[in-house]
Amino acid sequence: MIIGICGVCASGKSQLSREIAQRYGFKYIEVDKYNIKLLKQFSKYLEKLYGFDASKDLDKHALNCLKNFKKLNKYEKFLYYVFQRLNTLYRLPYKINKNINNEDNLIIDYVALDKFPFFEKCDIKILMKTSPEYCKENIKKRNLLTDENIDILEKSGIINVSRKYDENKFDFVFDICSVNYNDDKTALFDYIDTNLKNKEVKVEQKDDFELFH
Repeated sequence: MIIGICGVCASGKSQLSREIAQRYGFKYIEVDKYNIKLLKQFSKYLEKLYGFDASKDLDKHALNCLKNFKKLNKYEKFLYYVFQRLNTLYRLPYKINKNINNEDNLIIDYVALDKFPFFEKCDIKILMKTSPEYCKENIKKRNLLTDENIDILEKSGIINVSRKYDENKFDFVFDICSVNYNDDKTALFDYIDTNLKNKEVKVEQKDDFELFH
């Protein structure tokens, strides 16, 4: 079974993905981490160029890049966008398809999951939808950023908390801030349980068929 979870930055995708992975033992692919890895590599270049405090902690490399993005000139911003675009068009699809082909039970968590062909391979499609204000506050807290940092990153297109999705493409639409969120999760878990049981029955029937033919 493949579960795809979509939604803007800091909307609760990772939290729900980890809960499902832990509950069912699924492999969890947080696609945005591939983008973060690219950001970390690029931030090392920025540290050398601008004299940011060098650190062996890779997370601090990325944090420095986020906080100092406004210092980049147009060429450097363009260079980063090119790297990011190539990463999105070629590297990410290759890595995700490789996991899809090699894993029976998988959770894929990605902001733009609905824009890729492998979205159709997902047996269960989930959209995390909440307010942009909640997402911004979440990003600020977990990355220790200021309102100014958030504004710059949003204007630069690095973060997008207002992206629109076609809700008709999804089996479930959740709001992590909703009072009904826990009930919605329970309904999701029941749905996953049913699908896994049906899958097991089909596998057993296929094995029995092969046994006698």
